[in-house]
Amino acid sequence: MSISRRTWLKSAFAAGAAGVTGLPFIRVIEAQLSNPSPFTRPLFVPPVMVPTVLEGEPGSPECSLGSDLVYHGIAPEFYPDHDSHAPDWNMAARQDFMLDAVEGTGEILPGVQTPVFAYRGMARPVAENGGGIGATAELSACVPGPTFITRMGSNPEDLSPFGTPYVVRHRNLLPVELSLHQHGSHAPAHSDGSPDFYTLQGKARDYFYPNVGPRSGATPGNPGFDTPQELLGTTLWYHEHGMDVTGFNVNRGLAGVYLGVDTLEQERFEQGVLPRLMEADGSLNADQGYGVYDVPLMIKDFRFNADGTLF
Repeated sequence: MSISRRTWLKSAFAAGAAGVTGLPFIRVIEAQLSNPSPFTRPLFVPPVMVPTVLEGEPGSPECSLGSDLVYHGIAPEFYPDHDSHAPDWNMAARQDFMLDAVEGTGEILPGVQTPVFAYRGMARPVAENGGGIGATAELSACVPGPTFITRMGSNPEDLSPFGTPYVVRHRNLLPVELSLHQHGSHAPAHSDGSPDFYTLQGKARDYFYPNVGPRSGATPGNPGFDTPQELLGTTLWYHEHGMDVTGFNVNRGLAGVYLGVDTLEQERFEQGVLPRLMEADGSLNADQGYGVYDVPLMIKDFRFNADGTLF
């Protein structure tokens, strides 16, 4: 059976994102790819990342630049004695995560296993049909990648719970160099994911995200003027950003959503004006928020080769 270019492109536009499986890639016959019906697979909502205990303390000698555990080290601003380490960053609330980049297969077209790249981490899955967040975390690799949800902001007066710094240990388990970029964040240069700030094959980098807003007038020991805390609620995304390989890597699945909650949103949660994404103590609401009323969507057009691989 032959497939015309028009029919092939129509089948590509019917594609949607899917969780990654551990199955070996199965070469498919052309008959399986002919004009699949749209919306035949349930909407995939990525799981939510949960903190984990990392091997080796971030910033310690065993995780410093050139080390076996974290070859690329961590941002100098992570250390309290650095001139740009703001005194109002709530480091006592810091949370750590592990995010791997891996190879796998995903069902983008119905019934077809397509080789993809995926982000993998400990995450709580979301039930289908708006069932909310599961209680138990599991190691999940998926396209789009697992979702991060955090509190944004800082408070120089009382170190309020707003502003939960993250350390994300990014391990590159792919055969190509990577650079993780959190798009739209206010983070140190070391953690910004510049195209040539690689995480090399088989290596790791600790990305430090203070999860604060832009500020001006900062000097050593003085945080300066901070963006009002009620203006920091945001929907960001993280993605692969390596020099000359960004398109290739993102096209194969290396992207995910990063949600930030601010004081105004939390106030509206407490008032019942908005569905409760997060509790007052910073924990996630499993019934009302993410995956029920707060659903991330990442839209992409795919093109496929005749064997089901990405073009």
